[in-house]
Amino acid sequence: MYTQFQARTIEDENWKFGVVFVILALAVLLVACTNVAGLLLSRARAREIAVRLALGAGRMRLIRLLLTESLILATLGGLAGVAVGYGVIEWFHSKQSILFMTDLPNAVPMQMDTRVLVACVALSVLCALLCGLAPALQSTQVDLVNALKSADVDVPGRKRLWGRNILVVAQVAMSLMLLTASFLMARGFQHDVMQDSNFTKDHLLMTTFDPRLIQYNAGQTQQFYKLLAERMRGAPRVQSVTLTQNVPLGQSDFDGVTFVPDGFQMPPDRANFSSIMDTVDEGYFETMGIPILRGRSFLASDSADAPQVAIVNMRFAKHFWPGGDAVGKRIRLDNNTGVPVEIVGIAETVKYQSMESPMDFVYLPLAQHPVARMVLMLRTSGDPRQLIPSMKDVVRALDPNLPMLQTRAYEEFYLNQAVYGPRIAIDLVGSMGLVGLLLAVAGLYGLVAYNVIRRTREIGIRIALGAGRPDVLRLVMGKGLALVGIGTGVGLAMGFAVERLMNSMLFDSGGVDILAYAVVVPTLLVVTMLAAYVPARRASRIAPTEVLRYE
Repeated sequence: MYTQFQARTIEDENWKFGVVFVILALAVLLVACTNVAGLLLSRARAREIAVRLALGAGRMRLIRLLLTESLILATLGGLAGVAVGYGVIEWFHSKQSILFMTDLPNAVPMQMDTRVLVACVALSVLCALLCGLAPALQSTQVDLVNALKSADVDVPGRKRLWGRNILVVAQVAMSLMLLTASFLMARGFQHDVMQDSNFTKDHLLMTTFDPRLIQYNAGQTQQFYKLLAERMRGAPRVQSVTLTQNVPLGQSDFDGVTFVPDGFQMPPDRANFSSIMDTVDEGYFETMGIPILRGRSFLASDSADAPQVAIVNMRFAKHFWPGGDAVGKRIRLDNNTGVPVEIVGIAETVKYQSMESPMDFVYLPLAQHPVARMVLMLRTSGDPRQLIPSMKDVVRALDPNLPMLQTRAYEEFYLNQAVYGPRIAIDLVGSMGLVGLLLAVAGLYGLVAYNVIRRTREIGIRIALGAGRPDVLRLVMGKGLALVGIGTGVGLAMGFAVERLMNSMLFDSGGVDILAYAVVVPTLLVVTMLAAYVPARRASRIAPTEVLRYE
């Protein structure tokens, strides 16, 4: 009847976040690689290479020289990356109390993994070789006669210009994708947190008990919980008391229940349905502030000898009885010949396992489905932590050997599960987006600056013939902005793909988030325009007399 049914376990969430992080990290690496390749392609070293070739240096020797320079740059960058990695680990150490909230000793080591470190070093070397090979091959293909005559001969052909332009377009596109992903995560997180969870989180104290730790049998366990609830109801400032197997957004997996609804036409390929479930005591819905929309909540009369009953959430009721009232209907456990369970109430749909979309849910009474490990929930009229001493006294009076686990205010627990953890992930993705943007700006600035150097004489002649500064700015910035426009178009397509991926794995925003693109795209355009404007402004101030007198 019961299964470890878990639609979205903590492991699933971590795996999905891990997949997204790996994809975004690879995107940052690609932006960095294209940036390095573009800068290496823009090195104006034609005369130096020509002199080396004229003095008898072989082409392979020069290629090795240039690749060595690339490896040195990669080594320096790798060392800086290791330093950043240790800084991130220290940052995680400061967040460890949030990520691993528990009363028992739970030291989770946060340290640099040797295997990951070796893999990153190998990846840095590989990227250096791949990014440095094309510039090295191109730099050794120079016209010796023209190169030895003038230093300003690095006039690349159409293919070389296309290569540099493609690199800049790729940087802009991937940076837009990274920024979009970080903004979408922030928006999805804000949407889920701001959306009402449909239950009251304040003035609640929670603590977990597991009598099996001290060898209680089933009868002793039920007696302990009965006495505990009775005595805590009489404690000062306690408004209501309940027991539940799992709390909403808890760290433990919810159990599942298999069933067949009476009167429901089952598909031919399946024998039953499954839903997540929770075992709760009477007073659960009042204590948690979950409204009962129809029917009733559990009563003391729902004992082990009484007919079996259940309460379902509104989503469950609409799923299986969309045109009628689910109160009074029956479900049969396991299969269509199983034990009948009457639905006596419909509760408001709340979020149980994550801040994402809610799901079908079934509540079963504790008296009819006893469970050993339970969470005691107390609703108080003041600060719930003030009840901890009196609760400890009650537990010691019942059994001083029974431990109390995870005793804390539920609101604190909720913030840890629903706010602080996702916020760390958003900070990481946002950092990736900013790094990608900075790399794209550096790449665009390097390309425009290189074009200015390469066309210095041309620009000087244009100014001498009467071209004004606005004309020169338009000439220099035009190409850069055209590349930015193409990169933006490609980046939008990539952003839509990433949004679909994130909607299916992390935060379901229900469609295209127009605000995300309305913020990210203009921001990217403004920043890249500034990157192109700085060298263009320098070009507009070129003195024609100095340029024409040059060589």
